[in-house]
Amino acid sequence: MGISERDPNTHEYGEHAILAKNEIHKLFLKNILSLQYESLINMTTLALKKLLINRIAEINDVSFLNALKTILDSKTQSQILSLTPEQRIEIMESRKEIEVGLFVEQAELDIEFNKWLNEK
Repeated sequence: MGISERDPNTHEYGEHAILAKNEIHKLFLKNILSLQYESLINMTTLALKKLLINRIAEINDVSFLNALKTILDSKTQSQILSLTPEQRIEIMESRKEIEVGLFVEQAELDIEFNKWLNEK
């Protein structure tokens, strides 16, 4: 009896046919899971954000939401810096100095630094 042949008396598949069907089934499932994984990887940023927003909206566990907030706070690119009045004044003074040319380019500073190192 061949791999895909049935026994004419019992109408059952042979042992090799069952194993082959199981292997095909496993490969099929593996391919489906792989495609689903790849679609998640290839998901656009916007689609992923929408998915996450929808999933987060379904969560009612406050401690879990706080944990998510902590993670998001650490990764947010537009974090607001709190500056002291002294720091603000220093920044404004530095900007004025730059406007009138009171600054040194990094390349110039590197040359001066290397000269200083070679003198010692």
